[in-house]
Amino acid sequence: MIYIDADLKTYRCTYTVGNKNFSTGTLENQDKLSGWYKHMLLNLPECLACPLGGYCSGGCRISSVINPKLRCQEEKASFDFFVKQVLIPWLKQSES
Repeated sequence: MIYIDADLKTYRCTYTVGNKNFSTGTLENQDKLSGWYKHMLLNLPECLACPLGGYCSGGCRISSVINPKLRCQEEKASFDFFVKQVLIPWLKQSES
């Protein structure tokens, strides 16, 4: 998904639209976009070693630039919420 602002600058995250520091370029020239696509599980050694790596695949690139430790804490909290609020109730319901 690519987001576009009024100046036709492109962004990969809703939280960054309008912040020129995080623009991936323009519709005609997305020169910075490759950095966004490189941010994924297979290119991040710390994520390959993490048991949640396959769940979040490195999380949000913006979060990892600003505060990587907080990003990992937020992804773990998201995973824990998913397990407790979605997966476990679904499994219990399936047993019935």
